[in-house]
Amino acid sequence: MRFGVGLLLLVIIRPAPGSSDVGYYAHATWGGLKLLSGRHSVAALLEDPRTSPGLKAQLDLATRARDFASTELRLPDNKSYRKYKHIDRSFATWTVVVAPELSIQPVQWCFPIAGCVSYRGYFSRTRAEKFASKWEAKQYDVDVGGVRAYSTLGWFADPLLSTFIELPEPELVGLIFHELAHQRLYVKGDTELNESFATTVELVGVQRWIESEGREELQPDFVASVRRERDFADLVRTYRTQLGEVYSQERDDGWKRKHKEDLLQQLRDDYDLLRESWGGVTAHDAWFDQGLNNARLASAAAYYDHVPAFCALLEQCSGSLECFFEQAEALADRDSEERKASLQRLADQSPATGLCSID
Repeated sequence: MRFGVGLLLLVIIRPAPGSSDVGYYAHATWGGLKLLSGRHSVAALLEDPRTSPGLKAQLDLATRARDFASTELRLPDNKSYRKYKHIDRSFATWTVVVAPELSIQPVQWCFPIAGCVSYRGYFSRTRAEKFASKWEAKQYDVDVGGVRAYSTLGWFADPLLSTFIELPEPELVGLIFHELAHQRLYVKGDTELNESFATTVELVGVQRWIESEGREELQPDFVASVRRERDFADLVRTYRTQLGEVYSQERDDGWKRKHKEDLLQQLRDDYDLLRESWGGVTAHDAWFDQGLNNARLASAAAYYDHVPAFCALLEQCSGSLECFFEQAEALADRDSEERKASLQRLADQSPATGLCSID
């Protein structure tokens, strides 16, 4: 899973005087500036004989995907992903999601520009885990996850990073499309809409990329991967809904904890069956191995909750991305409750696959 919302937006804002988050803002500012420094032009690296053949191949692929994003997908044409940065760690950032022990709704953190988001980002795993431990001590559910990429929503020229440059072709080009989609549309305080919109653009973009490049051999594996993501998202959504129903009951906390434990075990058992239907593919084993709780389920939910609705919107536009973007922007202008109602109506019209012609 990826989180694409702009962690680096924090470098251009300041905490209010006396804010208890001064240390966090300082960490975000320093970490953001460090990621933005020392970038190298992709064009220069492609010409440099010292650049390894493997890196050249991936940078060339990223450059072609970057051009395709602007010319064919109508995504922002700017300096993002035109430079490369090597960093000596596995992830660009780490996110912390926090949820009450008996609630499916994650805690929100609000920032002047990014708005309210359902996670908090760090450039250090140690800092992220330290922050998470404070909430665990208060009996909250927490989830700490590594993130390969990020978006500054167009405020800065986001670089290609060593944390994701070696991804397989569909994943690399899809990630670029996903992050640029955040620059095209971002709604303060609506993580689910933002991530579902970007995921929809990613899915459609990769399909069009494969067709444009004549890489039909990539299609079967890509479709199978999307199906697995759909199945996984549906499974998590189902159990998250059931947990919400348990937590809403007028029963004591002990009863709720017991039913929570039972449901999470059933989720694991159902995943084992799902994995068998995939032919034993272990794509999400690591996600389960890290433990299940309300925060972890909330982390997974954001990316696919509204994808069926956005697929229906694209279908109404007869596949025109320009029309799709205009309609999505009009949807984003509505108030929160009206947006949710509109998205639900669209989801009810979505194809059975729910994932933009992936069947």
